[in-house]
Amino acid sequence: MFTFSADGETCVPMVIYPYQRVPEKIVKSINPKWSVGRSGWMTSETFYQYIANVLYPHLVEKNTKFPVILFLDGHKSHLNYQLSLLCSELQVEIISLYPNATRILQPCDVAVFRPLKETWRQCVRQWEEEHPDEILNKVMFAPLLEKAVNVGVKRNTLFNGFKEEEREKEEQIKENKVQIIQNIVIRSPNANIRVSTASTSKETTQSLYFKPNDNKIIINDNLLGPFLASPSAPVRKGKRNVEPFPFAITSERYQEMFRKKQALKEEQENEKEARKSSKASENFDTDGYDSEELDRLYNEAQKMKC
Repeated sequence: MFTFSADGETCVPMVIYPYQRVPEKIVKSINPKWSVGRSGWMTSETFYQYIANVLYPHLVEKNTKFPVILFLDGHKSHLNYQLSLLCSELQVEIISLYPNATRILQPCDVAVFRPLKETWRQCVRQWEEEHPDEILNKVMFAPLLEKAVNVGVKRNTLFNGFKEEEREKEEQIKENKVQIIQNIVIRSPNANIRVSTASTSKETTQSLYFKPNDNKIIINDNLLGPFLASPSAPVRKGKRNVEPFPFAITSERYQEMFRKKQALKEEQENEKEARKSSKASENFDTDGYDSEELDRLYNEAQKMKC
């Protein structure tokens, strides 16, 4: 896992191996400054450790001015309530990108991962030529990756990648490929309405226009045209019921959502335990026993169930 900044800085990466206990040979082969993850998957616990023990110390070492913004994909494996609290304390504002946000992460693909993949292939080819009787395994993965990173990932290349992406957006705006509304759109009940009748139709249409000596801009959605229509929330075409997450992971709304979910889960667990206790009491025969004997038998029954 890599983290890059727009000024060309590369954070210490994390290598995640498919082990619960990483073998000693692999640990010794990794650069001591690099971090190691387990289980082969990016989990919320692994990402929490990465933020707390890798990313934040790296930012402090580089004398980075806080707060900082960290952009992530919207995958739930990165996100949990504890991470939100940690980043709020460390002044790391996490923004979870919405789906299909490739244009935001494109500088990483163009300026970093494309040359890194090419350099990786060259390093593997060179290693195989130098070790014809050996097989590339997990022990040699991290050293070769470090070599590929040192050769293929350059600060100037990364910085120019972000800069080139910004230049392309400016050119699209100049060529009118990207339409921008420069003014704030508001509606006013005091707007003057001009009534006009089209020559080809008998229907009367109304349109809103600028009121003289008035700073308010009065426009209608119909006047925006097909390109400047008011934005609407995207509609999911599939049938899956996906819960929308707030983009700002360190926001109070995100933390409140997690607290409500945790409270609901605890309430459901308590109701479940209450139903079990009620059912056990109903099935218990109380004829011929005093209260102390009933308590003793009930406790024994609970122990047998456990």
